[in-house]
Amino acid sequence: MRFLPYLILILFVLPNASGQSEYPIFGKGGGIAGEVTQYRILNNGKVYKGTGMVDILYAQKGKISRSDAKKIYADLKAMPDTLFHHPGNIYYFIQYPGDTSDIRVTWGDPAYPPPEAISELYRSTLVTIAGLTFKNLKKPLR
Repeated sequence: MRFLPYLILILFVLPNASGQSEYPIFGKGGGIAGEVTQYRILNNGKVYKGTGMVDILYAQKGKISRSDAKKIYADLKAMPDTLFHHPGNIYYFIQYPGDTSDIRVTWGDPAYPPPEAISELYRSTLVTIAGLTFKNLKKPLR
């Protein structure tokens, strides 16, 4: 019985120790200022909007329908594992959990257009998010 508190502690710490996110992130950054704006989408439909240069601070929250969130997650699972890293001065990205680590697809260099599936998923997701009204969080997330 003495080991039970330690076992409970390990069960709560281990899932967070992997460093792998549990949700997809869609974003855009670069330009003169180098600021990044990204959207963290949870499977229940909550969308957190974050901005920053290095450390992204999620200070706003919105909500899409649960069915829209499930469609985004399903589209990400169906996406072929592709390594695509061709950022430009202004770049776009999708980051999502893979089997063992996060997969990050980055594009923006006009000489290297992204695969159609990636650009279409990005476009349709941002169209879904564009209509949201974001509310400020009392305590921003990192």
